[in-house]
Amino acid sequence: MKKNVFFLAVLLCVITFFVSCSKQEEFSYQRNNEVPKDKQEMKQLIIALAEYNTNYQKVHGVTRSFRGWFKKLLRVTYADAVGAILGSNFGPWGAIAGGVSASALVYCEEENLPSQFSFAPTRSYLDGNNPLPVLTDGDGNINLGALSNVVLDSNIPACTDSVGFYHNKILLYLNAHNLLHINNNNTDSLTNAICEHAEEISSNGRGTTTNTELLQQLKFSQFKLAYPSMAMLETFDEYVDEYVVLYPELDDYLWFLWEYISTLCDIDPEDNDGTYAEGVLEIIGESQVSNTVKKRLGEAVITGYASSRLWNFED
Repeated sequence: MKKNVFFLAVLLCVITFFVSCSKQEEFSYQRNNEVPKDKQEMKQLIIALAEYNTNYQKVHGVTRSFRGWFKKLLRVTYADAVGAILGSNFGPWGAIAGGVSASALVYCEEENLPSQFSFAPTRSYLDGNNPLPVLTDGDGNINLGALSNVVLDSNIPACTDSVGFYHNKILLYLNAHNLLHINNNNTDSLTNAICEHAEEISSNGRGTTTNTELLQQLKFSQFKLAYPSMAMLETFDEYVDEYVVLYPELDDYLWFLWEYISTLCDIDPEDNDGTYAEGVLEIIGESQVSNTVKKRLGEAVITGYASSRLWNFED
């Protein structure tokens, strides 16, 4: 009798142990696979953007993606938008400096490639005697080009609508003064100039954020090291995959920007008047992601749009 009681007690302990382990495993699985609210809403936002793109393309058609230089425009515009998202953690100053730093690196790295890719500001005639760009056409008429129509309105709280304007303005200044180049000796001087100009034109300044902190946020050194190989990739999907490897915490943001930039850069310059980008801003504003995420995405969208009006490529 005692043996039977002992056996039943042992059996009960074993059963209890396995039930407990099963519940712990189930809880662990649910916990580890729990999707944060913003991540769920980001997936819905990406779906909404894809639907918007499909409808937009049906109305406007495909215009430029068959040309050989299209992927160059995709790369630099995408890099600018990602730089703005990364820098936006430090406010408007960070979004501006982050986008410009990404632009400068991509411009310089592409210039050094054997394929001799080249980027050039478009529709811009710069007066070398003036510290700021004076943009006119050949007859002396004012032609703002890359600085016109790049301040976009949105319903996104705290979004800096002029971030794209300042992004383009700094790059035009750097180009006009022959500062837009990177080598082992002048990387610091270029990034310092970018950060200082961003601070001068940002209404809130940089606060206590240092240049080093911004560059660490951008993973600037790792990005610079990886970029020559990234630029040689054949497809835009492969290019974005490399960003996901470098910034895994931003995976949903990066695929949202893939969806956005793919359509944005396909719009002919004459038709790229901000209508498409403002539609994307409206979708973000109406989404259920947090205001912080809306702000970051909004500033990236505005920066990407401004960048698409800044750069011009030829076959």
